Amino acid sequence: DTDGLDLDNAATIFRPSPFPAGKENILTVWREGKKGFYQVEPELYRALLSLDKESANMLINLLSKPAALLRAGATLSPDFMVRNPIRDMWTALVYSKYGYKPADFAKGLFSILKKDDLYWKFHASGAAHGAMVSLDRDYLQGSLRGMLQTSAKDKAKTLLLNPLELLRALSEYGEMATRLGEFGRGVKAEGQTGEGVRKAALSARDVTLDFARWGYVGKIPNRVIAFFNANVQGMDKMVREFKRNPGRSILRSLLYVTLPSIILYMMNRDDERYQELPQWEKDLFWIILTPKHVFRIPKPFELGVIFGTLAERMLEYVYTEDPDAFKGYLNTVKEAGLPDILPTAFTGWLEAFYANKSFFTDRPIVPVGEERLPAEMQYGNYTSETAKLIGRYLHISPRKADHIAYSYGGGLARYGTRVLDQLLKAVGA
Repeated sequence: DTDGLDLDNAATIFRPSPFPAGKENILTVWREGKKGFYQVEPELYRALLSLDKESANMLINLLSKPAALLRAGATLSPDFMVRNPIRDMWTALVYSKYGYKPADFAKGLFSILKKDDLYWKFHASGAAHGAMVSLDRDYLQGSLRGMLQTSAKDKAKTLLLNPLELLRALSEYGEMATRLGEFGRGVKAEGQTGEGVRKAALSARDVTLDFARWGYVGKIPNRVIAFFNANVQGMDKMVREFKRNPGRSILRSLLYVTLPSIILYMMNRDDERYQELPQWEKDLFWIILTPKHVFRIPKPFELGVIFGTLAERMLEYVYTEDPDAFKGYLNTVKEAGLPDILPTAFTGWLEAFYANKSFFTDRPIVPVGEERLPAEMQYGNYTSETAKLIGRYLHISPRKADHIAYSYGGGLARYGTRVLDQLLKAVGA
């Protein structure tokens, strides 16, 4: 019973209490020097405790900044805007409840551009809030809300004057198109009733990953580890789907993931360009070779590694009898499907200045042939001019400077260094 508890006027200190015995979710409340006990709902109990243990924790807040920076740098990168919808499309082909097809992506994208009735139903249903980019939606609470009340010309002008808002919008549209395609199929199958729209919305949120789905235990790790929840939900989604629809999930995985992996491996296996690619690229991407170009199509993370990469490794062993054909495969599974345990704030520094290798690719940052050179001379053909300048002034390895920037800024940092490189060339630095 919480009658008489005035949280606005009373100075209260909340903490767990072992008294009274046998009771759960008990809060100890001090009011005017007297101790009182209150039993509350489990959700409220955890929320009140979290205010004391998490939100006020300066260390957690500090460690969360690099993780948030990497999430923004990765999801706002132009590379992500191209690759993520492709990866989502393949994931939806396997997990869709209503038989999603690649053409549905185009239908979803047209619906976004037209702002038609389906688009507004999609938003009203809550289906849009399962996207990764939608979790970083401070812009919706401010400038975007004002933009929706202005003309199209004013909206375009505001976006152009705020490039980060434009990148957020573009990234979200790419992710939303797949979900809208599933939502449209769901509404057709279930009907326009409230219950039908609700079922379609639930399927749309979960057709790839529902990034708004997380538990109490993972709250702190997800704040300090950039993609902790994404990895957890990816593996959880695969397990749930294969338990719920084992026959359909296996058949679709073999058709949409294993089959193209086998076909492309057979086409590429004798090409020297394919053999020279690093193993991590062949594990995470489908490689399409043309006479002049090498195209990399992203595989869905967990499904791609288990149903695609494993088949490629098996064929590699059969054709080459290489005893190392499966070398590093378990590490690839771990990197693609399991969350990191190290806070993002520490990862880049440990890789650069302690291990001298990327934990993700397992490749050295400074090659063996450059380790004996002065630090500022440790660079290659692809090292940024910005990093070389930093290396000269701070006497550190330009390769490590680039690695640190990309570890915390993601793909967006790569584009940023390219812009800085051009400015340095322009001023003759």
